[in-house]
Amino acid sequence: MTSGNAFPSSSTPLPNDTVSESNGGNSATVTGKAGIGTGEQGNRGTEEQRNSSSSEVAIATIRPDYEKLLDLLDDLIVENGSKKPTRTKRNSDAIRLLVEKDGRTVQQVENAIRWSQQDEFWRGNILSASKLRAQYDKLRLAAEREKRGSQHALPPNQNRALALISHYEEQEARNEQTANREITDGSGVY
Repeated sequence: MTSGNAFPSSSTPLPNDTVSESNGGNSATVTGKAGIGTGEQGNRGTEEQRNSSSSEVAIATIRPDYEKLLDLLDDLIVENGSKKPTRTKRNSDAIRLLVEKDGRTVQQVENAIRWSQQDEFWRGNILSASKLRAQYDKLRLAAEREKRGSQHALPPNQNRALALISHYEEQEARNEQTANREITDGSGVY
């Protein structure tokens, strides 16, 4: 995991645009980038809103440090040979909620992204920001297990399987040694 802080710890949200206009009895008020309002310009604004997708609105209002996290995740997913995730409102919200609702720092989210994309198992399971948020606690626990050195965070049934394989390999080696001794001593049965 990266220990440096490559992202700013806080950033101000983008301001909402507010425009008020009076034109000889026709008045218009347009609020925000989507253009919600009344009057002739307000109608144009709602038409623009219908034509824009939710992902465009989400990208226009996302904080720069959250956008950098999404860019990092996208870049690492592509580096691992997978398709670049679509930048949707759902994925933008997932990063925002990880920080604002779940109480993670931007640095913790960055560390989780980097760890998940270098881990052989998790890189195939974390292919979007929404999946990162859904699996965050499992990722954190797996990273902690790995840090403590418990055989790369293998589940208990895999540890048991490895122990059984080792046991059978040792038993097979002992049987081979016994068979070789019997052949060289002449006490073996042919």
